[in-house]
Amino acid sequence: MLQEINEYNLPANYIEKEEAIVQKMTLEQHKALANKYLDASKMAYLVVGDAATQFAQFKDMGFDEVKLLDKNGEEVKLDDVKL
Repeated sequence: MLQEINEYNLPANYIEKEEAIVQKMTLEQHKALANKYLDASKMAYLVVGDAATQFAQFKDMGFDEVKLLDKNGEEVKLDDVKL
């Protein structure tokens, strides 16, 4: 954020001004912005947690694709995970 403030010559209190705008918005205004700019069908979700208790429930939630990744971002099978 500091880089953008410098690059675009924004005022030093830019962040505070933006926070004030967001805080004054109603829930309906937030929802309208989300509906306008976010497409849930193109989103990716990252869930960090215990694969033994979490992985199966996410597979059952109807997501198009659920992958189990190790700490290096490599795909692994649940059977390969140390429980």
